[in-house]
Amino acid sequence: MINAQFNKELQQQINGTLPKGHTYRLGHAGQILQSAGIPNLPIELQASRLSDKSMQENHPFNLSNVKNLLKYANKSKTLNWITQQQYNSAEVAIPVKDLNVAAKIIKNFENTKSL
Repeated sequence: MINAQFNKELQQQINGTLPKGHTYRLGHAGQILQSAGIPNLPIELQASRLSDKSMQENHPFNLSNVKNLLKYANKSKTLNWITQQQYNSAEVAIPVKDLNVAAKIIKNFENTKSL
């Protein structure tokens, strides 16, 4: 639910319709962040800060690249599931080529590193 709200507000920022001074409310630190020493407090991000960071010379990025921010993927479990689906492709409605694309994305995906 928080991720869906973030994505909706992010799209408004991209479209230029997000109210000035907006603060993204990203929930509380989950188990993964807490295990890295982050306290279980509300996480907030100023939309202006996100915009400023996206335009820095040393690491510019498109705002659309941060959709699904704070999503964590268990790479190993996900790749195992995809591999199993490839072997059972006759039993699932997902084409094997789509599973191959998904596997490539997951193999290259990097979760946020803990400090």
